[in-house]
Amino acid sequence: MRPLRPTMPESNPFAVLSFIAGPALLTNATTVLLLGTINRYARALDRARSLAQQLAQSDPKHVGRDRLVRQLDAAQRRVLYIVRSLTMFYVSIGCFGLGTLSFLLGTTLLERIGGVHAATIAMFATTTIGVGALILGTVGLAWESSLSYRILREEAAAVRASY
Repeated sequence: MRPLRPTMPESNPFAVLSFIAGPALLTNATTVLLLGTINRYARALDRARSLAQQLAQSDPKHVGRDRLVRQLDAAQRRVLYIVRSLTMFYVSIGCFGLGTLSFLLGTTLLERIGGVHAATIAMFATTTIGVGALILGTVGLAWESSLSYRILREEAAAVRASY
């Protein structure tokens, strides 16, 4: 019995493109998420700096100082969630790019020397890691959104209480 050796479909060039299109689409989707997350990061940093400045200028005996401290702590956690999400999105993009490159190498150069199997494993492994990092980054943004909403509720309650 002959050992199984993965071969690339040479008769249909669209089959190769379909293997490349998956990681390419995931790279594009991750890049869009990354751009939005960078904007969130900038806004969260601005908010944390604003709260820190308000806190530094407030009287230590000011009634609303405890609320500012809680909001600053929450703003720092928001920034942390966003930074972790950004890191996961960067890992995703790198993995998707490496997955695409390994597939291209497998179908062109490595096919001649018998390295197609290794390239296929590398493609699937890096793409799987990229998808996992994409999911983790998205979960981090969901946590950050929830925290942001809690901060907004607290601010609204403070404003309502002052009237």
